[in-house]
Order: sequence, then structure tokens, then C-alpha cells
Amino acid sequence: KVLGSPSLKDNNINRLISDYKLNISEICFIGDSINDYKAAKKTGVKFIGMCSPDDNPFPTNVLTIDRFELFIDLLKS
Repeated sequence: KVLGSPSLKDNNINRLISDYKLNISEICFIGDSINDYKAAKKTGVKFIGMCSPDDNPFPTNVLTIDRFELFIDLLKS
């Protein structure tokens, strides 16, 4: 499902949680902007930042990856 503007990201996250009856403790939002991070934080969803190591807009406590393959590796561990 693709959701986007003009809806707010946190509203879209809540809609997906509701529509698919998701448990927020079992999902994770991978995003590439500080607005993605803020929406995940507002909704209580775990967040992983996608960015290059030299251009990281996220707080220092946020787990980041620079390639999606690293997320797959995290799932396997």
C-alpha cells in the first residue's frame, strides 16, 4: 500500500497499523528523513535511519544503515 502527501506520516503509520491490525512492537519503519524519524517516534514504532555515514541527520542514539542489505543482516542476527 502506498500512502503519501497530503496525509501526515504519523497518520499514515497509524492507518497502516489499524488497517493491517499490526502490533507496533513487531514492526519497524525504515526512513531517510528526520520527518520519518519524528513520525515513527510519535507513533511508538521502532525506527532505523537510512543514510550515508557522512550525512546522518538523526540523533546519535538512532540505529542507521547505508544499504538495505544491512537491514536483512540485522534480521538474521
